[in-house]
Amino acid sequence: MFIKLVEEQLDKMSETEKDKWILEQAKLLEESKQQGFLMSLSDEKKIMYMPSQREIEEFCEKVESGEIYTEYETHYYEFDDNGRYMDDWKVWHNDPLDAFPFLNRIFRGCHDLLILNEYKAVANILDRVCKLEFKVVESPVSDDFEDDSPFTLVHAAEEGLLSMSISDIGADWVTACVKLVDSCDGLELAKKLIDIFEQPICKKNSPSMLIGEELPNDLFSHMLNILNAKILDAEASLNNMFSKTVFSHEKFLYEKKLERKREILLNIQFKCLEQKQKNHQQKVSILEASWKQIKELFGILRYEQIGDQFTLKELHYLIQKSVGFDMDHLYYFQIGSGTSQRRCYAPECEDEIWQADTVLLAELLSYEGMQFGYLFDSGDEWNFQITVERILNEHTQECEISEVKGEDRSSMVAIGSKMGIEWYIYE
Repeated sequence: MFIKLVEEQLDKMSETEKDKWILEQAKLLEESKQQGFLMSLSDEKKIMYMPSQREIEEFCEKVESGEIYTEYETHYYEFDDNGRYMDDWKVWHNDPLDAFPFLNRIFRGCHDLLILNEYKAVANILDRVCKLEFKVVESPVSDDFEDDSPFTLVHAAEEGLLSMSISDIGADWVTACVKLVDSCDGLELAKKLIDIFEQPICKKNSPSMLIGEELPNDLFSHMLNILNAKILDAEASLNNMFSKTVFSHEKFLYEKKLERKREILLNIQFKCLEQKQKNHQQKVSILEASWKQIKELFGILRYEQIGDQFTLKELHYLIQKSVGFDMDHLYYFQIGSGTSQRRCYAPECEDEIWQADTVLLAELLSYEGMQFGYLFDSGDEWNFQITVERILNEHTQECEISEVKGEDRSSMVAIGSKMGIEWYIYE
């Protein structure tokens, strides 16, 4: 409506009146904004406050050469700001060359460029900027200097240096890429999107954000095949590189990247492909459709031991699919009672000690009759009780699913796996 009103008003104005209005606006500009206004008039850039393409490229080159850097600063504090005893160190990074205000103008400008349908410009800029890593030097006033590892945009967001969230930046990056779909085929777009989703700045973005977009029909299938191959290669490399290493920072980073690949794959399998399948599976019950996807997932992940190597996070996915939920809320598992009780939360609850993606079923399922709880959506409070019905002596590769209707057993799922455990979920 606003744009329409502006167009109507411009139609009413003569060329002289338009020129007069532009000059009046120019006179009101602060000196720091005048150059941007001139470049916008000459169509050198679309967004007045945004750095030009040349300025962005020069900035990136200076970051890569170490000419633009961040400072590491740490100090010991006996008491915190509220006077409480803390006896600890505080660490932060300084931005002596104002790199992040410059980056904030870039990210806000890219967001506005999307509104103007300048998708190629946004894709090129974010391709260049979002992978930047800053050299870290010791601050002249720091009490110590222990960490000179590169400073990333994720670190910047954690320290409050970015004015946009990394999820919004990542969403703009993905959107720009997808809007250029006419310039590439499904396979090429799949490779590009996987590369973007694997970047740390996109760790809070998932392929399911693409549902509803106009995409090549084979896009998600291509993404699934590519990820499956990459996961197999990464697992083999992990075993070769760290077979004799119990723990190292390099191994930790490698495992973290591998876990991200698995997260993307699960999101495609459970969210994206399922949405496409719904169009031609309307006559299939929720449980039957869910179980088919679960069995497909087992084949894709290629676990050597399916059952006991599952994490609670993966169990969360299975429960969600067995009852037809959309995995759109947080959750936790509650194990034990009394003083031994612990709760394992969704990975998004970063401040919690126990995380569902780090606890294996093998660590929990210790005896027949064991029970533990699962709560989904703290608002509606969907509570489930999970019972280990039987621990098998023999190994079984077959999986079964059944539905039992009753007052307290309106939905029951039985799973047999190679580790020899049958377990049930009761609403």
